[in-house]
Amino acid sequence: MPDADLQKSADSNVKLMDEVGTDIQFLSPRPFMMIHRGRSTDSQLWARSNNELIAKTIKFPPTRFRG
Repeated sequence: MPDADLQKSADSNVKLMDEVGTDIQFLSPRPFMMIHRGRSTDSQLWARSNNELIAKTIKFPPTRFRG
């Protein structure tokens, strides 16, 4: 995902958080999306990709997101 798209998504999420009075959002992979079957390399790639995306996301508004 391009950084510009990720920034736009993060900004939109922060706006919604402000509207409902949420200070911090914790980000993590959704368990139902996890790859539990198949090759271990697929699971490793999936986990690495998710962790990298979360790490990039929390840098945009670092006071609002936690990984």
